[in-house]
Amino acid sequence: MADIDYKPEGSVGHSLSSLASGLWNEISSVPSNIWNHYKENTGTALLETLCPPLLIVDAEVRAHEKNSNDTPLTPAANSMKNMIEDSILHGNTSQLKDLMVLHSGDPNALDRIMHDAQKDLEQYGVKLDYKVDDSGKGQLHLGTATHFMNTSSDGTQTFGDVRNGNEVATPSSTTADNALHSIAQDAQQYTQQRFRNQ
Repeated sequence: MADIDYKPEGSVGHSLSSLASGLWNEISSVPSNIWNHYKENTGTALLETLCPPLLIVDAEVRAHEKNSNDTPLTPAANSMKNMIEDSILHGNTSQLKDLMVLHSGDPNALDRIMHDAQKDLEQYGVKLDYKVDDSGKGQLHLGTATHFMNTSSDGTQTFGDVRNGNEVATPSSTTADNALHSIAQDAQQYTQQRFRNQ
C-alpha cells in the first residue's frame, strides 16, 4: 500500500500546499488568459495597451505648451513684441509691414510673440488674431469696433470699416496708413473712455 501524505485541512502544510498550487495555476494560465483577452476583446485590449503611453505623451505635450505660453519671452522676443505693439498703437504701417515680411521665412516664430501681444492689446480695445495659413503665410488680423486691417507676411494688406459687425472694404482712395491710423485712434479713444469709467 502506498504512503499517503495526508495534510489535514487548516494545517500549515495544507495552507502552503494550497497556496503553491494556486500560484502555479495562476502563473501557468497567464499566457492563455492574455491571448484569450486579446482574441475576445481586441479593441479594448489594444486601447489598454496603447493608451497609457499616448496619454503620457499627450500630457507632456500639453505641459510644454502651457509652460511655453506662461514663461516670459526672451529679451529679443519681448523687444519684437514691443515693436509690433508700438507699430499698431502709433499707426506705423511700414514698420508693421516690415516686421511681418521679416518673418516670411518662418512665420510660426511669431506665434508666441503674437499671443502675448494679443493679451496686451486687449486693454486698448484692439483685437489681434495671428495664424499661419495653409500656404505658409503669416496672417495678422487687427480689429476694433469700427475698423479692421489684415497684414500678411508676403506684404499684402487689406483694410476697411466695421459696420453692423461686418467688415467692409473701404474705397480705393483710402490707404493702409489711414486704416492703421484709424485703429490707433480707436485704441486711444477706448483707453480714454476706460479711464473715465473707472
